[in-house]
Amino acid sequence: MKPMGFKFSISQAEFARREGVDRKTVSRWVQDGRITPNQDGSIDPVRCHFERLETASPLPHHVARAAQFELGKSTGDTVETTPAAALSGALKFETYKLQKAKAELANIEIDKAAGLLVDRAEVEFLFKDIGQVIRQQMEHGPTYLAPLICAVAEDPEKVFRLLSDEFEAILEEISSIMLEKSKASLPEIIE
Repeated sequence: MKPMGFKFSISQAEFARREGVDRKTVSRWVQDGRITPNQDGSIDPVRCHFERLETASPLPHHVARAAQFELGKSTGDTVETTPAAALSGALKFETYKLQKAKAELANIEIDKAAGLLVDRAEVEFLFKDIGQVIRQQMEHGPTYLAPLICAVAEDPEKVFRLLSDEFEAILEEISSIMLEKSKASLPEIIE
């Protein structure tokens, strides 16, 4: 601390430490006009402390944090405002996330052992297979349907009935083929 007439001044970093905030916060207070530094940029700790209190935020979480800090000052307890305390909080949060991820993995393993989950490769194989079966059935449709439609082309109702019946048969065929393939590759799931 250096004397300035009858007053003492301190650096912004020292004022931040005394107020329980970081240096950036003090800089922001200066920029926002909440505290007035001396001409040389130093801080009169008493004057600036009261300026800060007069311009304090009315938001409930800011008021609660200030009360917590003041309580810590009066009881001599340290209030967690240091970078180490912030790091501790971040570490606790990361530990929580890690524990949560481990619990999720354990639940996945339990579901897998119970037969509730299927490997992605098996599902992808079935979807590729479904696509191939549908494509084959649809490619053969026009060849099979063209002569039938020509025979009844003059009656729209017969054409509609014929197409409906044939598409239903194609879908049933696809379903039965896929069910057989599913049973072959996943017998424990599909009964």
